[in-house]
Amino acid sequence: MTWFNRIKLLVGLVAVVAVAGVALIQLNDARGRATSTTAQIAAEAYTLGTPYSGTIVSQPAEVGQPVAEGDPVFVIDSPALELEIAEGLIEAEGNPNIDAEGNFLIRANTPGVLTDTQVATGAFVQASSELATVQAEGTLQVKAEYEMTASQYGRLTDGAPVTLRLPDGREMAASTADVSVERTDDGTSRVVLSVVSEELSALAREDRLITTGTPVVAEVELRNEGVVADISRLVKGYVSQATDTVTSAVGGA
Repeated sequence: MTWFNRIKLLVGLVAVVAVAGVALIQLNDARGRATSTTAQIAAEAYTLGTPYSGTIVSQPAEVGQPVAEGDPVFVIDSPALELEIAEGLIEAEGNPNIDAEGNFLIRANTPGVLTDTQVATGAFVQASSELATVQAEGTLQVKAEYEMTASQYGRLTDGAPVTLRLPDGREMAASTADVSVERTDDGTSRVVLSVVSEELSALAREDRLITTGTPVVAEVELRNEGVVADISRLVKGYVSQATDTVTSAVGGA
């Protein structure tokens, strides 16, 4: 066999090994991930109501606007409140919920974002009416559902890394915080993961589209084990080492 044929054979073998290695890595990566069937952004929320009937004279906070604890969200002109003040049933002076004009102030209970209002300025509201919804700060998460086999569920770890993909294609890192599971009739498991992400929470403070109900895709990493995983890690190590060697050689040239 000539040297030329030997080189061709060697190149062919290297190519076959490379293709097989790439295929093995892709297979291992596919086994090591699970993609949500459905996922959406969720958060704890509370409603703001009024103990007095009256007319909404102003709304200092707008939908989508962050509110701090105690921030006024609605100002209500209430004849019922005026009557109680006149009869001495309520002391208006020094009352944080009554302004200088005798109007009643509906304030935010905790920090968050005003996500919805049921009334507008000028509207008349009844006592005990629900006026708005506030998404509580620091409670943003993703609820993601998966259909998993017993093998996949067995490889799900606490705090597993998750990649979130937003509707516009942006991706961000996250991790699992809680898990619930129930068996289905076909033998698979319906798994619901609570996923948290500091990056998502920070983005939600700037982007009004990142709010409860926004659909996302959540890809969770599963623990990989076995011969395929071991070989894949070995191949990745060789590839990484070779890449570093080539980079160093090019940099030093």
